[in-house]
Amino acid sequence: MPAKKGSARRAARGRRQQVVRAEKLFTSSEGRTAETDPVFVNEVQVTRVGTDVFLDFGLVPSDDILAAAENKKVRFLVRQRIAMSINTFAVLRRKIEEIYGRIDDAAEILSEDLPRG
Repeated sequence: MPAKKGSARRAARGRRQQVVRAEKLFTSSEGRTAETDPVFVNEVQVTRVGTDVFLDFGLVPSDDILAAAENKKVRFLVRQRIAMSINTFAVLRRKIEEIYGRIDDAAEILSEDLPRG
């Protein structure tokens, strides 16, 4: 039976989450270009200040993730900070939702094609 749309999100919400504190550190990306060397991220933080929205993109190192259970703290290495108006942020939201819908649809189609055991 194919998975219903959104069932993965509901299952993820049901999992127990652990709260850890992130120490934000900024890193340099000199000599890198987005075209030839895109920045990989595994963490995004969003902050609103007045009429601006700040998005911090970066990494939480895997060693920190593995040790988070006992340390209760991880480092967040900010690779890129982007600031924009609320209007631009709304445009970004619409574009992300459009892509997310395509990913959801593709995942549903792929799950239907998987052999059943």
